[in-house]
Amino acid sequence: MSLVSALNVSDGEVISFTGAGGKTTVMFRLARELVEQGKRVITTTTTAIYEPTLEESDYLLLAERPEEMLRLIREGLRRYHSLTVATGYRSEGQRRKLQSLDPSLIAEIAALPEVSNVLVEADGAAGHLIKAPAAYEPVIPPCSGLVVFVVAVGAIGKPLTPQVAHRLEQVMAVTGLSSGCILSAEAVAKLIIHMEGGAKGLPPGSRYVPFINMVEDEGSCTIARQVAALVLESGLAERVVFGSARGLAPIEVVLSSYK
Repeated sequence: MSLVSALNVSDGEVISFTGAGGKTTVMFRLARELVEQGKRVITTTTTAIYEPTLEESDYLLLAERPEEMLRLIREGLRRYHSLTVATGYRSEGQRRKLQSLDPSLIAEIAALPEVSNVLVEADGAAGHLIKAPAAYEPVIPPCSGLVVFVVAVGAIGKPLTPQVAHRLEQVMAVTGLSSGCILSAEAVAKLIIHMEGGAKGLPPGSRYVPFINMVEDEGSCTIARQVAALVLESGLAERVVFGSARGLAPIEVVLSSYK
C-alpha cells in the first residue's frame, strides 16, 4: 500500500510530522509519492531539518521575507513538482540545517493555488528512536489537517536510555518508566496516546495518525500490531500505520473498530 493511501491524504491538506525514529524520511517518502501522482508539494519545517538530497526534493528555495517566499514558490512550482522551503541556514555540528518557517506562514503557502499539499517537519529528535516533547514542542501549524507521530519499532524491547529516547525525562514522565526499564509495547502505546506525548498540541479538528517506522520483518510486524491495537482502544486515532519509510517492506494499516 502507498503511504498516501495509508494516511488517507486529501488534496490541499497540511500534514505535520512529529516524534522520532525517521520522521524526515517518512515526510520525504510521502512527498515523492504525491509527486508521482502529479501533485505539487512543499516540504518545510517549523524546527530545523538537514538540506534535502535531489532524490528527496526537486529544488531548495530560501527566502527571508514571507512575500518574497510566496512569490518564489509560485514561480518555482511552474518548473518543479516539489520544493523545500526555508528562511536560510543555521550551523549544527558538522552539517548545516535549514532554518524554520513561522507556523503562521504555512497557511498562506497552503492557500496558493499551485500547491497541492504542504508537508511540515514540526518536531526534532536528534536521531533517536522515540521522544516525548519538551514544553515548547512540537511546533505544529494550527492549519494542519493531519498530524503523523512517528516512533521506531526498534525502541520496543530496549532499555529506556538517553541513547534510545530523546527528552528522556519527558519520556519517563509520560510512560511511568524509570531509566533503564525495558520499553514494552504498552509503554510505547501510552507514549503515542498521551496528551503530553504524541498527542500533544493537536490542532482542533485535525486527524491523528501514528506511524510505527522501521517495521521490516514478521517479528517487528507482530510488535507493531500489538502497539496498534492498544492505541486504537483509546479512540484517539482512527488508524495506525506501520512499515518501512525507506521502502524495505510494505506499508500496512490497522483501522479502528471503534469508529
